[in-house]
Amino acid sequence: TLHRKTHQTIRKVSNDVESDFHFNTAISAIMELVNTLLSLSAEDSKDNIHLAVTKEAVDTILLLLYPMVPHFCEELWQMTGHAKTLAEETWPGFDPEAAKEEELIIVIQVNGKVRSRLQVPADITDETLQEMALADEKVKKFVDNKPIRKVIIVKKKLVNVVA
Repeated sequence: TLHRKTHQTIRKVSNDVESDFHFNTAISAIMELVNTLLSLSAEDSKDNIHLAVTKEAVDTILLLLYPMVPHFCEELWQMTGHAKTLAEETWPGFDPEAAKEEELIIVIQVNGKVRSRLQVPADITDETLQEMALADEKVKKFVDNKPIRKVIIVKKKLVNVVA
């Protein structure tokens, strides 16, 4: 989870900083990564694989924050035992395969109001998603045997049932 979140954060921050100049959303994405890192228990980080993933996440946080808070990041970078300065490091690249979600949480709306959520595989088809949404008990309750006029699907985000 931390490895996936690290690569998703690199992708988001790179896009926000390099092309859009959205520094607030870049910092927000980094804060989400920090929260994911802090949510790990001490038991999770005892073996070498977890230590490597944790080190990758910490180093990535410092590299991504460097353009916004250079002096603070540089000091922390040196404290974490790096010989080079952050200015000599390259911007981290992300692995698209590592950043890919396995499951998504899809919001289900009925007439524009959130009524349910579904956890589904990331590669689900629109037809299957529509069937699952219409079969959901909470959706059935709010549709209440009214004719369904339209089902709007926003890929990987939501399904809106108009009754």
